Amino acid sequence: MLRIAPPSNVRPIRAIVLLAIAAIIGAPLPAAAQGFGNHQLYMIRPDGTDLKQITNRPELRFGAPSISPDGKRIAADCTPARLPPQDSQIVVMDVDGSQLNELGPGSMPSWSPNGELLAFHTYTQSGAIVVMNADGTGREEVANHWGSPRWTPQGDKIICLYPDSSLRLLDLRTGKETAPLGASIGSAYQGFGVSRDGTKLCFGDQLVGGLGLATINKNWQVIGVKHYLRNSRCTFCSFSPDGSQIVFSQQPDDRPAAQVYILDVESDKPARWLPEQSPDAANVNPQWSPDGEWIIFTSDLPE
Repeated sequence: MLRIAPPSNVRPIRAIVLLAIAAIIGAPLPAAAQGFGNHQLYMIRPDGTDLKQITNRPELRFGAPSISPDGKRIAADCTPARLPPQDSQIVVMDVDGSQLNELGPGSMPSWSPNGELLAFHTYTQSGAIVVMNADGTGREEVANHWGSPRWTPQGDKIICLYPDSSLRLLDLRTGKETAPLGASIGSAYQGFGVSRDGTKLCFGDQLVGGLGLATINKNWQVIGVKHYLRNSRCTFCSFSPDGSQIVFSQQPDDRPAAQVYILDVESDKPARWLPEQSPDAANVNPQWSPDGEWIIFTSDLPE
């Protein structure tokens, strides 16, 4: 079960001990004692209107939300606010934030195209990619490394990050993992996106910065890569249902924290900031809803 943090006026015993040790030796506090923020789930229209808060659980931190293909449920990772990401659990809830159910350890869930399965990674010693039923049963490790898995549209393969930040293709029928995407995508951040028709990948590029848009053929080989917003730090991106737009989070020079933007891939217009999000909060992990009507993301609540 989730280890729910105590009320805000009660410090965990471990935190008290760490504070005492830090005071004695003059060392900086570990991140777990400092806290990792308490990101909550929000939804907003693609035009930046109708912002609504989905969760209000300041004792918990949510990340990597994904809306089910039928639009009725949200899968996300969830961690007690004072604990590190390695303690995250996969949770599923109704799209309004009610009926939250914990499904076991894991992070960065991805719905299968039919909505029956979830793929995610875990933070075991070497990491693992796991597939399970959407109710939490039938957990099965399918790869022995972590990697922000994303389903392909056909549902028989998963694209995932390898520890060297390259993208791999995992065939769920054979268990074989290959690298047909080649060196063209050798430095992706976790939280990349796959278009609904399976012809494009979007990813934050760790080497050149900005967003990468890769066109791929039916054999999952890259036939072209276009870059946007070079030299900026863009992470966690997702395609609109028709593939014409990408929603992503970026740390802009003129704002204190990451913000959510939308880019038209066939236009020379600059990326568009969504106006109703808080300009002072860290707004990250955006994902488009399957019907294209909403964007779900996480935002750090003001203290």
